[in-house]
Order: sequence, then C-alpha cells, then structure tokens
Amino acid sequence: MKRLLVFLTAASLLLAVPTFTGCASANKTAYKATSTVVISADAAMSAWGDYVAHQRATGKPVAVSVEIQVRDAYLKYQSISIVAADAGASYSRASAAKDPNAGAALQGLNTAMSMASACLADLVNLIQQFGVKL
Repeated sequence: MKRLLVFLTAASLLLAVPTFTGCASANKTAYKATSTVVISADAAMSAWGDYVAHQRATGKPVAVSVEIQVRDAYLKYQSISIVAADAGASYSRASAAKDPNAGAALQGLNTAMSMASACLADLVNLIQQFGVKL
C-alpha cells in the first residue's frame, strides 16, 4: 500500500509539470518530481526483487526472459529520467538567461517528464502483470 501511495504521488507530481510558471519553480518542481519518481521506481524494483527471491525460494524461479523484460523496462525508465533531468537544466538556463527559446525548452521538459511518467507506468504495469503487489 505504501508503494502504491508513493507511485500515485509521483504520478500526480508529473501531471503538475506543465503548470511551471518560472525558472526557479520549474527547476525545483522538476527536481522534486524526478526525485519522487526515482523513489517509486526503486520501490517497484524492490518489490520485484522480493518477488524473484520468493519465487526462487519456493522452487519456482522466474524465467530469465521475464527478468530481461523487467530489466529493459527499468533501463528505459532510467534513460528517459536522465533526458528529463537534462531538459530541466536546459529550461532553467534558458529561462534564467531570458532566452527567447525558453518556451521550446519548457516544451522539451514537459515532453521528457511525460515520457518518464509513461515509462514508469509501463514498468509498474509489467511488474504487476507477473502478480507482484505494489
């Protein structure tokens, strides 16, 4: 239940990303949102690890192909999280410099945050598909 609460909190923060109003608040909100999402992804992966260990202990190991699917989904999430952090830094610099392209940088940040949210949802759905309770 606690893991689900963390996930829902992360999702709600990601939905708030398009409402950035200023450089400092955008940077701070992006940092908080990605930090919360990392905790949620870590919680999902922790639950997955517990599930895999339990399955091994009961003599029903998880197929390697399934473990590879989950690993790949997590790596995809990690990659887009790096892109989101870079996009946040780009927007912060552009906004602070009053760059006329700050709007495009904000759009890039919003897109990256949406993609990170989607990748996290894909990871969580994949893990839950195998019966893991989050």
